[in-house]
Amino acid sequence: QLQKNRQLAPVIIDDGWLNYDSQRKKQLARLLAHFSENYQVICLSSDQEMVSYYQELQQPVVDLRQVG
Repeated sequence: QLQKNRQLAPVIIDDGWLNYDSQRKKQLARLLAHFSENYQVICLSSDQEMVSYYQELQQPVVDLRQVG
């Protein structure tokens, strides 16, 4: 929150939660949704459980297999 007034590069995470249990994954998804209110957050993952949490939180999800 100390950085709130500064322009920061996007936060990019690539499967940084693979060893988390379901409860921690859900908490992380909530935290990232909250963080994304002020910052751009990009999560790269093939973890369908995390995708479902982002969808529940109404976060945009882009399937890169569908991007031409």
